[in-house]
Amino acid sequence: MTVLWNIAERGYTRYIKHAAAATTGPLTNGEPVDAGTSMLVTNNLGHMCMESTRNLVQSPGTGPTGTALSYKTPATLFGGIQDTGFYTAATDVLYISGSTALPWDPRVSETFSAFTIADRQNSDGRETIRSIRFSIDFTADATNSSTSVGFAITTHDSPQRLRDGDYLAFYGSGSLGTGSQIVTATLSSDTPITLAHYEAMQARQRTYDGEMMGNMIPIVLWFGWKFIGYGTANAINGFCAWESRIDPA
Repeated sequence: MTVLWNIAERGYTRYIKHAAAATTGPLTNGEPVDAGTSMLVTNNLGHMCMESTRNLVQSPGTGPTGTALSYKTPATLFGGIQDTGFYTAATDVLYISGSTALPWDPRVSETFSAFTIADRQNSDGRETIRSIRFSIDFTADATNSSTSVGFAITTHDSPQRLRDGDYLAFYGSGSLGTGSQIVTATLSSDTPITLAHYEAMQARQRTYDGEMMGNMIPIVLWFGWKFIGYGTANAINGFCAWESRIDPA
């Protein structure tokens, strides 16, 4: 008996494209196939099973952002509310890049509630959540002096807590160009998951074979943007996020 192994065991961890199967041929008519084709098919099936993960967000964007709210600075966004002088370092989560803050409020961000599980290990070998890949589709006005986007995973929906650094994972794009763009990034948390993160959820209704409960981890996915300029073409066109079991390189 010939044993085929996943090519990933040799350090190859992706779907391998091959010639499309015709209406007739060895992949459809039951004829024998060569060992090379068998290895490719086996690898692809194994990879797709491993990456059998859920789509968490698929949503239209918020549309044109306007100009006034896109250009606000920390002093004007938070004036009279809190001490804006606390957020001064470019590494603070409040900042994506440069000197203008992202407040993570509904004017310059969008949030989505989701649930995930912990089936990967962090840098200490402890259990943590799956990696999540974010994608945002936007248009930046050609007159912008700065354009940035940011993503975050939290266990809460508080902009203040996010600004204070309470998150499982965060990504800031840095300065981007203008025009229509799609920015994608994979966020991998290093925060160990404890019993306090779990919430019991109904997995099966009582009316069938009896109620069944399952433990899931409620999370909030954040999409943020910063357009510095008074142009009218700035717009958020769409959001997308999905689970991934492969960490970014």
